[in-house]
Amino acid sequence: MGDSKLIARTKRGIELIWYSRSRLGFLNVPIPWRLPYGGWFLAFGDSMGARVCGYRLAEHPYEEGPWHFVWRFLQPGMTFVDVGANQGFYTILASKLVGTDGLVVAFEPASTESRKLRWNLHINSCRNVRLEEAAVGSFEGNCDFHMCLAHQGSFSSIRHPASDVTSKTQLVHVPITTLDACASRFLRRQVDLVKIDVEGGELDVLRGAKQMFSSTRPLVMCEVEDRRTETWGYRAVEIIYSLRSVGYRWCTVDAKGNLESLPPRREYASDNLVAVPEEKTVVLKGKGLLC
Repeated sequence: MGDSKLIARTKRGIELIWYSRSRLGFLNVPIPWRLPYGGWFLAFGDSMGARVCGYRLAEHPYEEGPWHFVWRFLQPGMTFVDVGANQGFYTILASKLVGTDGLVVAFEPASTESRKLRWNLHINSCRNVRLEEAAVGSFEGNCDFHMCLAHQGSFSSIRHPASDVTSKTQLVHVPITTLDACASRFLRRQVDLVKIDVEGGELDVLRGAKQMFSSTRPLVMCEVEDRRTETWGYRAVEIIYSLRSVGYRWCTVDAKGNLESLPPRREYASDNLVAVPEEKTVVLKGKGLLC
């Protein structure tokens, strides 16, 4: 018991030292860090840098199951849409996997994070990525956006951040679009996988993609967490119902990237889940991805 407390305190101390870099500009020099799937990541003194650099030391490595699933699912020539791309952890991975004949579209409205994303794309020579510095939701136009400052830029959101976000915020205006609108303008190809992580706005993203989910039927990897959706005024289970109503099956992801059908729940805590169109379950089972 004493050892576990000491380890927890040590980790917390390291985090505080790490985050202090974001408050002292001259120390916030990016550290090139090797990603678990290959490629490089410029780690700043923020929460995203801490997560990526801590994957080797953490008891539960960062996004271990979800990135393994993406690694196993995406193939050359496919299209991946990253809604809430942050600094590019999944964008870089997808770029490597879909190759020169594939396409990655990354949406990131927070200017602090999109700038770091551009740098990460540059050092990884990601030439098949289209970066859209816009929010994604249920309408087109402009919207208020709460930009989290200091080391918590990753938690920036259209709504005020959840209670665990302690940094100050700055209200800015950003463009907002829908996935259906983007599909009609420039995504005129089969979309194979959509990743959605927008700090509680996931349901709005789904509402703006009804045509996509009824026609091209991509798989969806989505954050489903009550703490994030609370500030939006709904329960995370509504995300589940939204895609179930159009013939999708929700699955959990294990550490090796395997999918397993999700039993009904009432509450969701920091879950990255995958929704699969019912008609594609046989194919995924044949590839050994779905139990």
